[in-house]
Amino acid sequence: MTVVCETLIAEGKECGITAQGRCDLCSRAFCSSHRALPTSNFDPISRCRTCVMEEAAAKAEHDNRCGRRYIERHALQELQGAGVPTADIYCLSLTWKKNLFGRYREVRSLELWSRGWILGTHEWRVDNPLPDARASQSQSTVRALTVLRDNRRPNDTQFVMEFGHMRPPFEQLVRVSKDDESGNYVVSCVRGHLQGDFESLSRAVHRLLGR
Repeated sequence: MTVVCETLIAEGKECGITAQGRCDLCSRAFCSSHRALPTSNFDPISRCRTCVMEEAAAKAEHDNRCGRRYIERHALQELQGAGVPTADIYCLSLTWKKNLFGRYREVRSLELWSRGWILGTHEWRVDNPLPDARASQSQSTVRALTVLRDNRRPNDTQFVMEFGHMRPPFEQLVRVSKDDESGNYVVSCVRGHLQGDFESLSRAVHRLLGR
């Protein structure tokens, strides 16, 4: 008996074309038209297109609710809409001034840089700022306080200087530390990449929202 494609193409109506395989997920037979496309020539898929589309839709919904897309697109609007208070974020400026005896001394000053929500401590991979660092030491992994910046608050300074380099740290997620002297949150301008999962960040946002 010939097996035919069982993919529903209309209400209560199956495709009916000769099947070429059976889906690993739903066990329905599928034809060449309703077979999921492989991701490469060497990656055959034994799944029907319907299941793959449903899986992709579920992943997108998960992303919208607690993944990268939630942090990048929805978290800001929800925090702003709920009126969750923000924390002030400062940048540290180091300058050298000459005293009356001709000697130079280091002067630290903090300037308001932005505002945002503290999402707890997360793992980051940061670039080693030393130009002569070996390749194996060019990056290191650290755990640092992570802030989601409030885009309603424009930066009061255009550039931050650290280790003699100037760059505008305008990322949405930034690392901060607490200044020992003032207790204020200070942004780090050493380039880094968030290694922590976005679900943990989403949970932190939900806690701020009282969920």
